[in-house]
Amino acid sequence: MTVAEDIRTGALFKPQLRWTFDDIFDGTELHLDIETYSSVDLSKATVYKYVEVEDWQILICSWAIGQGEVHTAYGHDQIREIPGLFDPDVLKVAHNSDFERVNFSRLKGLPVGQYIDPAEYVDTMALASCWGCPRSLKGFTQALGGEQKDQAGGRLINMFSKPNRRGGRTLPEERPEDWQRYVDYNRQDVVSMRDAVYRLGRGFPTEQERMCNIEHGHIVDYGMRMDVPLARLGKQCFEANKRTDLGRLKELTGLANPNSGPQMKGWLVDQGIVTDSLDKKHVAELLDREDLPADVREVLAIKTRVSAAAASKFDVAIKATNRDGRLRGTLTYGKANTMRWAGATFSPQNMPRDHFDDDEQQDEAIAKLRKRIRIPTADLNKLIRPLIIGPLTVADYSAIEARLTSWVAGEEEPIRTFEEGGDIYVATAEAMGGEAAGMNRQKGKTTVLACGYGGGAGAMLKMGGASLFPKGTPEEAMRPELQALVNKWRETHPCIVQLWDTLTECFIYGGTWRSPLMPKAEITYEVDKRTGARYVWLPSGRPIVYQNCKYETVRVKYRSRRAWTCMSVDSKGGRDVMSPMKVVENVIQALGRDLLAHAIHNVTRAGIPIVTHIHDEIVTEGVDRDSVDRLVSLMCDAPDWAEGLPLAAAGYTTDRYRKD
Repeated sequence: MTVAEDIRTGALFKPQLRWTFDDIFDGTELHLDIETYSSVDLSKATVYKYVEVEDWQILICSWAIGQGEVHTAYGHDQIREIPGLFDPDVLKVAHNSDFERVNFSRLKGLPVGQYIDPAEYVDTMALASCWGCPRSLKGFTQALGGEQKDQAGGRLINMFSKPNRRGGRTLPEERPEDWQRYVDYNRQDVVSMRDAVYRLGRGFPTEQERMCNIEHGHIVDYGMRMDVPLARLGKQCFEANKRTDLGRLKELTGLANPNSGPQMKGWLVDQGIVTDSLDKKHVAELLDREDLPADVREVLAIKTRVSAAAASKFDVAIKATNRDGRLRGTLTYGKANTMRWAGATFSPQNMPRDHFDDDEQQDEAIAKLRKRIRIPTADLNKLIRPLIIGPLTVADYSAIEARLTSWVAGEEEPIRTFEEGGDIYVATAEAMGGEAAGMNRQKGKTTVLACGYGGGAGAMLKMGGASLFPKGTPEEAMRPELQALVNKWRETHPCIVQLWDTLTECFIYGGTWRSPLMPKAEITYEVDKRTGARYVWLPSGRPIVYQNCKYETVRVKYRSRRAWTCMSVDSKGGRDVMSPMKVVENVIQALGRDLLAHAIHNVTRAGIPIVTHIHDEIVTEGVDRDSVDRLVSLMCDAPDWAEGLPLAAAGYTTDRYRKD
């Protein structure tokens, strides 16, 4: 049965869903960790592609039932004999469990496109995210003070799990001592993982969150249908353009390697241009300068082209798409404290903003590529979204963060605008004095986007505030006028300003926020004085968790200041600075995430296959006469706790994914 058939028949929804700690860790659960080999580079592909190649194999699997003895199975025959491995009634536990689940799907002999039900697995990485712990197994174990993960793994993985210099496997008998260390490392991962989750002592915060995690598994299993032939043509064109551009850069600069950051920075210094970085943002700022010499302007414009996002996106589409034409595993569940999704590999969450004005332009560019006619790199960037092919039905929430901020704060005027179907950006401009005060829709939009979380002139600039001024206007001239807009917005939105202060105070001391516009909801901050943790209990019933909060000296943008920090959920480790702006932003984005999770549940139960979701947008496969209205209706069918929140969404159908 395919994933889509599972969804349509209701197979996804098991009558007894195990989600609390006692349900999951009842002594019968099977803890697992595997080491594998494949010639596919996981940093450039996905586990779905990793298991597809002929040289793939599972080398070892350490396992334990409940808190029993840890055993190790070697090779496919022994691993197949692990008790309960393929029994759907035995709950399996693993860290980053999709890796184990997809590998065992291949071991079971399932064809590409069919995978073991995510409901059979509990991911300890997901539990770590839910409760504010670092997502990496190393960070998770350290945060809870338990059995530590063996740190020798990186070297051993490179030795036994990746092709060696000869292009083949390094066999155990070639490096017997290192092989035994690898086995010990694998066993220790089971010990560390199991110890950490028992120390955590918690399952999923709510049954809905457990279901959300399962539905996430079905979405990444289903994947996106990709136009791989177009990606190959795009990559070839990009590389041809890049060769031409690098040749021109050598002519202009005389550099041996103009693609080298240090060499290019040195050349710019010789031209009297100093910059901290050559990333997209800094280069764009330099190109805005009116005093830029023509040759420097051309060099920077070419530099932008050769660094285009299209290069890596085309490459991933080619290398990571399965042989059935679908690209899977492009979303990461619970990548931050808010539990919002993030992109992975092809990363739909991070596609170029550039897009064609209409289908005719898009079709013309595709036709040229197919005829081997070179097109500009700028147009190649615009072809990233259309690599995802349908037919598709797409819908996204309208101004969801502005709606949520006003709803939570109890700011009635913006809510009235939303309820009446008005334009919040126009309404904001009018509330701030309208045309007589120089406020138009664009200024209203920039102000709404920048000010909702307490931002000032700097936030206005980040949100496109420079576009409100003549090109070339110095930043020092813009800042006072932008700050005046910020001050005016704050005067006309007193409830939102009060929200910032109150939520920050609640974060520090604990407390509850209630709004007259939230009749069935409240937001409660609980402070654990023993550990310093903060639990922000949301209306959905789940918390945002900030572990090990401290008020300490931090260095931010070249200066030191006192601020609240917490343990970072991100696998890179470190600590997050919890500014008042971030405290409020996290709450609003977490509420938006919970609304999206509820919408995903509605759409899934309706039997509509979800291809992916991107920020506040859901992309589904298939088109019928009423598909847009149906999808919009399901997205706006809000949970009970969101009573009083005026939701709106809009959608479209398309043969290729695009920015509407």
